[in-house]
Amino acid sequence: MDQNCEEVSVIKELLDKKLKKDVFADKVEKETFIECKVGNFIFFINLKDVYIILDFKPLVEIPGAPPHLLGLVYYQGEVIPILDLKSYLNQTLVQKTIDTRYVIIKAKDELLGIFVDESSKMISIPKPSIEPVDEELFSFKCKYQNDEIKILDVLKCYNVFKID
Repeated sequence: MDQNCEEVSVIKELLDKKLKKDVFADKVEKETFIECKVGNFIFFINLKDVYIILDFKPLVEIPGAPPHLLGLVYYQGEVIPILDLKSYLNQTLVQKTIDTRYVIIKAKDELLGIFVDESSKMISIPKPSIEPVDEELFSFKCKYQNDEIKILDVLKCYNVFKID
């Protein structure tokens, strides 16, 4: 009978360790991102910076606007400029498809839209795997499915494309 008690004790101890390990594993802080695609370039935008994602609709064109400003879209009384990042990302012409979206971001209390070929899913990345990078539109990068993915810095984007 003592051997059974000892075995039960060992099993309980192992289960306790397993439970503690699982609880600890779940406490790793994560950031949630929206995956976006412009041409063949995939990047993430932090979900906390995304105001809304809109389906493609015709834009109001602005005569004499810089090439990166595609036009304006109206959403719930807001006039939102829509930006084309393809030249900054060294991509060819962005094609309008059924998956085309406007990812509306909020920076400095202003809304900016980013024209993307696709914005298909949300991704959670453990904070420890996010690393700094210093590029014109990006401040962080991470590994996702064996690929290095850059994370858009909305403040840098705002400063580069600031529209007066």
